[in-house]
Amino acid sequence: FELWLAIELGVSADRIVFNGPGKTRDAIELAVHHGIGMINIDGISEIDEIARAARNEGRKQSVGIRIVTSVGWSAQFGLSVSSGSALDAFRRILGHDCLEPTGLHFHLGTGIRDVVIYLKAVREMLEFARTLQSELGIHITQLDLGGGFSVSTVRPLTQWDRRLILSGRPPGPVDVAAAARPEDYARDIIDLVRSYYPVEAGASPSIIFEPGRAITSSSQSLVLRVLAVKDGASGVPSVILDGGRNIVMPTGYELHELLAVTGASEPQDSCYSFYGPLCHPGDLHFQAKTFRTLQAGDLVA
Repeated sequence: FELWLAIELGVSADRIVFNGPGKTRDAIELAVHHGIGMINIDGISEIDEIARAARNEGRKQSVGIRIVTSVGWSAQFGLSVSSGSALDAFRRILGHDCLEPTGLHFHLGTGIRDVVIYLKAVREMLEFARTLQSELGIHITQLDLGGGFSVSTVRPLTQWDRRLILSGRPPGPVDVAAAARPEDYARDIIDLVRSYYPVEAGASPSIIFEPGRAITSSSQSLVLRVLAVKDGASGVPSVILDGGRNIVMPTGYELHELLAVTGASEPQDSCYSFYGPLCHPGDLHFQAKTFRTLQAGDLVA
């Protein structure tokens, strides 16, 4: 959908990068038909599929590989550098004259608050780019460093937070000064890239970021309506809201703030646990949260 929408909105094809582990044949054909700037391959089977579409369109398609480094997400994502599967994928790409291997990509996760994690992954990416040049003669011109940069008002739930929640207590507060700033990421990453590609040597690769929420988070609020307030088994009343995991996944693994919309200036002299509308006990927003007195129809954010 995002690929289709970008094209519909008139985004220049050379500015579009197509990522993801679940690319359909239709999506690949759409991307190749429009000659988008880069398709980052997430699995070996995509290589032949993209090559087939490129041959049918009579064009040469730029591609990259989503690599898995020693830090960050792996599981169903990307191709491992350490196992050799990423290098094997590039060898396979070279077997198709309609594909042009020019990029490396990673995406380490979400809500990452530590620059050191990024620097480790970037260094491994840069070393792999050297390997590609020396062993396969592939010159990487685009380094896509993904997103996952945190925002200061949100943090991941820790093991201790989960223990507190299971005990019917609220998790700890968010330290808004703990997250690295965008300029911290930028400065350290640029310095590291320049150590591999000195300015005076020229031919530095393009650096792509996908900061997502780090840009848009402060402009978004989810406003929900109270459907019911019920007695809770632990003595803390349960508030049922008209939205939960069916709308937002991050509340299950991150700590966000909950604010009153209705009666925002009233004193916080009550305590509630907040749930979404799904028929599942995991549809929990907040446990034992101090809040203003609520009733059905009130709005919270």
